[in-house]
Formats: sequence, C-alpha cells, structure tokens
Amino acid sequence: MSLQGVLSDFGAAEIFQLIAQQRKTGILEIDSDGRTLEVYFSDGHILRARPAESQPDAALAEFLIRTGATSEPDLAEAWQVQGDTLSSLPQVLLEQQYVKKDELDQLLRLISDETIFELFLWDQGGFKFKPQNVSAQDGDMMVGAEMVLLDALRMCDEWSPIRALLPTLDCALAQSVDVEVYRERRTAIESATSMSGEEVDRLFTRCDSRQSARRVIDLSRLGTFQGARGLSAMLKENVVHIEHKAAKPDPLRHTLPAGSLFGKSTLMLVPAALLTAGLFAIPAPRSDSFPLPPAARELAVAQGELQELRAVLESYRWANGQYPDSLGSLRESGGQRLAWIEPARYRYTSLGGSYTLGLRVGPIGSGQ
Repeated sequence: MSLQGVLSDFGAAEIFQLIAQQRKTGILEIDSDGRTLEVYFSDGHILRARPAESQPDAALAEFLIRTGATSEPDLAEAWQVQGDTLSSLPQVLLEQQYVKKDELDQLLRLISDETIFELFLWDQGGFKFKPQNVSAQDGDMMVGAEMVLLDALRMCDEWSPIRALLPTLDCALAQSVDVEVYRERRTAIESATSMSGEEVDRLFTRCDSRQSARRVIDLSRLGTFQGARGLSAMLKENVVHIEHKAAKPDPLRHTLPAGSLFGKSTLMLVPAALLTAGLFAIPAPRSDSFPLPPAARELAVAQGELQELRAVLESYRWANGQYPDSLGSLRESGGQRLAWIEPARYRYTSLGGSYTLGLRVGPIGSGQ
C-alpha cells in the first residue's frame, strides 16, 4: 500500500484507521514545519512513536534529562561507553546502572505517548507511510491503532479547556493552600482527571513557584496532556495559582550529542559535564573572609548563563514548535530583551526537536 498526502486533506485519524483496518506493517512519517514524527506499526498495531532521530536513542537521551532520570555528566559517560562498545544506549544505561529497567520502560512509553499526542495536534504538514519490516524493541507497547486513536481524539477534545485554564507551560505555579486543605480537595481533582492520589501529589508537591509548569510535568513523568490536565484541575480547585513571573531557569534541559559526534566523541556534552562536576567539586567559602576563588566564580557565572539560556530556548520552542537555527536568530527574535546573548560564547547546534549547548573552550571565535 502506498499512502502519502497532506494532513489538510487526510487527517491523522483517517490515516490511523486505514492502517489499522488493513493491518499494515511499516513506518508512518509526518512532517510539519521542519519537524518529523515517526509511528511504527506492526500488523495494524502501534509499537512505538518517536521524533525522527539523526542519532539512535536521541529522543530517549532528551527525556532522561527532562524527567530527571539521569544527570548530564552521567549521560555524557553513557554516550561515551555507547560509542566505544557500539551497544544501544538503553543497554548501556542498564549495565552501568544509571536507570532501572522499569524506569527505562516507563520513559520509552512516555516518549511514544508524547509523540502521538503532538502528532494529533497538527493540522498542517505532509505524511508518508512506508511498508517495511519493523522489529519490536524493549519498551514497545503493541497497542491497537484504533484504541490509540480514540485516546488521542479524546485528549485533543479536552486540550482547549485545559489551555484556557493553563495558557502556557512557561509560567511558575505556587501552592495556594496548606496540606490539610489540599487533601480535602484532592478527591475532586482525582475525579475530574481520572488520576490517582499519588499522581496528583506528584504535581502538587512540585508547585513551589520556582519551576515552570513544563518542568513540573516533566519531573512528574505524567506526560504533557495528563500533567497539564492535573494542573488545570488544581487551578480550578484553587489549590495552586499562577505566579506572574518567569520560572526559575532550569539547568537540566535538552543537552544531546549531535549526530556528527556519534561514536568516539562526545565533545559537545563534555564541557557542560566538566563545568557541572567542577562547580560541585569546589568547596563553598567558609565566611566573608574567604571570598569565592576566581576560578569557582567564573564557573558559577558560566553555569548561570547556560541555565538562563536553556530557559530561553525552551520558551522559544514552546512558541515556535522547534528550537532556533542559531543563537543569533534567537537573539534577534527577542530584540533588546535578549541582547545579553553573545553567540560567540557558546557552542550551539539545533537538531529540530533537541539541541546541543556548551561554552566554547579556549579562545572565543565566531558563533552561530
């Protein structure tokens, strides 16, 4: 079966139905605004869904950082081992005990859920189904396409009311009531969202006015839809409120090795990892009479710049659907507000759905 076209003529729901009814095996590719998503089908069932990857397991690496499952230095080491041994990243993560098996499976399923949810929010773009053999992998869900379709359509229907209460995920949320009052209202939140009390607690306890709603959802590992659904229900029950200020910049964001660095080199990750390790290795000054050493101060300032820049990159992606092509174009998009960004200070590469970022080592040259 040869199937291709544009979403404005043939929607995602119709595509899924056709593949399911004809029990096809292959890969469905959907492109929109330079971003490509892939859904793997086997005999009409969905095995997994991923953003298109220039490097295998890049999406998994991104989610490891987003959800706090591992640190940037640990991920850099895992990539190094993966390049040296040519094992898969999941295998390395398990062998090195960076994550547990159940945690890894949870993240792999979350990637599929997030990809399919994003896909069904698209109404523009092109698609192509490529019949071919598809092998099952660890973490695959093997769910009927029609079942996934029903869930996706339900989520799309509920998304507008959710966004009416929570218009942006860049805002910070703070608790409005004490724990006793929250517990009294939690049952109503559970009923409105079909979430367990434990899942609701995961969200509520992280609403501390310091982290963005996006970060709260990522750390709770509930997915964008379910997490935003829970937060909007909390807003409706007045147990949390939106802080009208920017969320605290988050150091744990999408730092991935570029495709050209596959194998022996992870140079784009190493500077950030070394900065982090070096910063935490330097003891804090004991009093005002022991000022922060110049090297430590420079590291702290550099790390702060990277944190703030990552927060700006996340805001740009939320507004535009992908990361900027260069830091120069990012600065231009923000005018005077982002004039502090000096592209020559950083090594930045956009991968569409992810990026690499680090400080330049040695003399500063021309930046992107």
